[in-house]
Amino acid sequence: MRKSIVVLLVAGVMAAALGPAGCTSGLILHIAPMEIKLPTRGVTIPARLIGGIPLVQAKMNSRGPFTFVLDTGAATMVLSPELAQGLGQPAVKFTAYVNDAAGEQTQHHHLRRIHSLELGEAIFYELDAVEVKDLFDNISDRAGVHIDGIIGLQVFYDCLLTLDYANRQIHIQQGRLPTADGEQIIRFDFSGGVANIPLEVGGKTVPATVDSGSVEYMSLSEKTAGIAFASKPVPGPAHFVISGLCREKIARLALDARIGRYVIEKPIVSLGKHADANIGAGILKHFTITFDQHARTVRFVSQKPAHVVIDPLRGIGASFRIRKEAWPVLDVIPGSPAEVSGVLTSDALVSINDRPVSSLGYNALQDLLHTSDKLLLELTRGTKRIKLTVRVCELVH
Repeated sequence: MRKSIVVLLVAGVMAAALGPAGCTSGLILHIAPMEIKLPTRGVTIPARLIGGIPLVQAKMNSRGPFTFVLDTGAATMVLSPELAQGLGQPAVKFTAYVNDAAGEQTQHHHLRRIHSLELGEAIFYELDAVEVKDLFDNISDRAGVHIDGIIGLQVFYDCLLTLDYANRQIHIQQGRLPTADGEQIIRFDFSGGVANIPLEVGGKTVPATVDSGSVEYMSLSEKTAGIAFASKPVPGPAHFVISGLCREKIARLALDARIGRYVIEKPIVSLGKHADANIGAGILKHFTITFDQHARTVRFVSQKPAHVVIDPLRGIGASFRIRKEAWPVLDVIPGSPAEVSGVLTSDALVSINDRPVSSLGYNALQDLLHTSDKLLLELTRGTKRIKLTVRVCELVH
């Protein structure tokens, strides 16, 4: 998830929580854990991929398991109010500076100390988490899975973290990566508490966050100068960020991008108000990625050729809140097949091609969009049920 939360004010004292520990007057912020218990052989845990985003099961303060997004685009742990308040830990109010796809703003949150976080046999002790309202209902609705929290990159500050997308596994172990070679092992800048690597785009180099919590392929600031597009940017699907609902324009670049030795052929990008760039799960899922935060390096390994090809982005131009019995329409892109066919934001989807949505989910919906030329949607509209046939098109070629 593309975001940056910077603590501005904790208990009335100015502070910046960007490193493994930030210090204020009388208060130590432990974004990274104070201690890690890890078997010598390391730990491997399964990951469930929803739209390429890894979800893991973890216990917190010996309770759970709970479902977390493993999000390398977040520096800190973030908790839903239900989980945070259920832990019974005292809360400290603070003001956060939020910079995400919807822009920049300040928000008021709570900070809570976590005694232990268990990922399999790996146990992380004494770290701080941010409690954020509203966010988790929204991202749970988009994923179709109840999400309790986010585990950010700095939780793994004192160990190697590997995201093995092909095998749907997360590896946690002691050790260090070899020296950066600029090909597969790339040095990163740690500003904002996340890994920002050099991304070559059309002959330019921009810093880009390696963001496992973003479903996008790649994002650039809409202010990035001199970027040529293969087609005119068009409105993209709505999605949630910390500051709320956001829609960005999307387009395919006219030129290739490069991550170390790997060429991303004319990638599809999102264009937002944020100042930074990011590389999301749509591209990361082609690799096995290992972070070494002490050395400030990250390794990209792919079993495929050094060229990554991004297929056209297919859809109907409507987004849904994925719930059990019916999916309320979240957003309809103006001029899209969904709007042309008459889908309204007040509708709720109950079946697709005569299959109840209760038997589907985010990944199943994406499979239908990739393989179908049209979809038969059954929707509720007030007290009525209607059926609409909606064309599936290439939103971006």
